Amino acid sequence: MRWIIAAIVAVYFSTSFAAPKPSSGKASSDVAWPREYTLSNQQKVSVFQPQVNSLKKDQIEATAAFKLSKDKKDLYGSFDLVGKALVNKEDNIVTLSNLKVTKVQIPTGKGSEAKLQEELQKHFSGQEYTVSYQSIIKNLDVQVAESEKAAPVIKNDPPLFIFTKKPGILVMISGDPVWQPSAGAKELKRVVNTSALILEEEGKPYYIFGVGRWFSSKQLMGPYAVAKEPSSKYVMVKDQLVKDKKIDPMNNVGPGGQPLYPQGISPEIFISTRPAELLQSEGEPKYSAVQDTSLLYMSNSPNSIFMDSKTQDYYVLVTGRWFMAKSLNGPWSFVSGKSLPKDFAKIPVTSPVAEVLVSVPGTAQAKEANLVSNIPQMAKVPKDMQPKNIQCEGAVKWATIQGTSLKYGENCNTPLIQRSEEHTSELQ
Repeated sequence: MRWIIAAIVAVYFSTSFAAPKPSSGKASSDVAWPREYTLSNQQKVSVFQPQVNSLKKDQIEATAAFKLSKDKKDLYGSFDLVGKALVNKEDNIVTLSNLKVTKVQIPTGKGSEAKLQEELQKHFSGQEYTVSYQSIIKNLDVQVAESEKAAPVIKNDPPLFIFTKKPGILVMISGDPVWQPSAGAKELKRVVNTSALILEEEGKPYYIFGVGRWFSSKQLMGPYAVAKEPSSKYVMVKDQLVKDKKIDPMNNVGPGGQPLYPQGISPEIFISTRPAELLQSEGEPKYSAVQDTSLLYMSNSPNSIFMDSKTQDYYVLVTGRWFMAKSLNGPWSFVSGKSLPKDFAKIPVTSPVAEVLVSVPGTAQAKEANLVSNIPQMAKVPKDMQPKNIQCEGAVKWATIQGTSLKYGENCNTPLIQRSEEHTSELQ
């Protein structure tokens, strides 16, 4: 279980089809994207801003993603557009006409492409659109730059996998512990490069507070056991840090307000100073068969853990990446999606573990996810917007992120990423 969750809001500005203006004749004045159309069967389809692929003489080719609302479910797909482009460089205008819809694809909605293509064509037939010539040129420049860009080197080093048959909590420390005196009780030192509360007083046990309880250990890395409430200064420091939102108290509250751990059940505490993942089962692992495959999945685990009955290999899906091991206790190694046993692609969409199909290359779900990820997103950010609740213990201590030119603030409660002395980003 992770106790640090960061959401990254990406702002993407698309340049193609970006500034249509009504031209003479039948030119469309509708400039908003996505554009919503109602089909003859009353279904709604939202067409996202097309991306120009080529402009040769008076012929233009583009691709647009769309969302089709069908039976209270959203299906995503794409289609190609070809048409005539009348370029007026002097006025910076390109007039598009004779638009034809081709190659409609709906990864998870096979069989309905032809009908949808016919419906979309009705909405584009006879219409003209005027767009900025410069916006098209910039879009084509981006396309060329992307095609020439070297594939990024992605590190897929396996994290530390910890398997337990009991309820557990994983406490992450960002690298070696950084200790600092606590305000109001300087004899109590606190680890500041973690979101959890870890306190230590010379000659006394280490204390961690979580799920409304105190845990203690003779060693920082554990093992920890439930302890009696320490002296009042520990409680005072804890209460002030919670009030100042400098720590995560790891409240015993799950989805829907239900307790994560029933009364009388105390989770085991695990601490890691390197990237780690906690794999859990409720008691001894129990396996269920995946229909029409040789795969078994751990049915009493919140994790996506599989075993291939043919090879007895274990597979786990973590943050979109697959790892394999001969034992649940490791060692684990990265395995590319293309190297998975073929039976993973045969998991039925009605299976309790069908959610992993999005991470199995070649499946309709994976194709749809790739399509959705490439839909341009636009967010409006006020120029006067300021970051909130950034708390650092003293001056920011910048540490280098291995393998990159980036740095992060290791003594701050909010992830801070520094590109240069002039550019710092906050994840919130």
